[in-house]
Amino acid sequence: MAEADGCRDPGMAPHGVFPCAPGADGAPRWLALAVRDDADWRALAAAIGREDWAADPALADLAGRKAAEAALEAGLADWTAARGAEAAEAALLAAGVPAHRVADYPDLWADPQLSHDGHWISLPHPLAGETWVEACRFRLSATPGAPARCAPTFGRDRDWALAETLGYDPERIAALEAAGALS
Repeated sequence: MAEADGCRDPGMAPHGVFPCAPGADGAPRWLALAVRDDADWRALAAAIGREDWAADPALADLAGRKAAEAALEAGLADWTAARGAEAAEAALLAAGVPAHRVADYPDLWADPQLSHDGHWISLPHPLAGETWVEACRFRLSATPGAPARCAPTFGRDRDWALAETLGYDPERIAALEAAGALS
């Protein structure tokens, strides 16, 4: 029977998401990483200054790392917690270890690839002026999807819902409005 195992992977170790130093706004930040093989393992150990890990024959292969997974994860969490997510990501990527900060909306907004791909769409909003929303995830040639309009303002579809869904006639809607029931 399958059991919950967090972010662990049966064929990789360490593999998971680790806490980093909070962002400038105090929000928690995280780093995801994957050690795919023994070469990644050696690169990770060197990048985080844990030559003792790289030199330990018990950790030289996946089976050994899986056996020590909890201790390795704790050591990695100590290392990442002392760094910002961007700095930890840069250090590991420079060493060839697959890693990426867990992106929050400011990260996504600033991502040049998402901007280049047209991920953000501007829509007019009656109260806020211009608003930005995410584009559809799929790009289909025959049926391209896109947001049709901005988020609704309070009561935008009220009369339609009352008439079409509840079957109220215009006089009943007007009576409810006059009685203050709709505001």
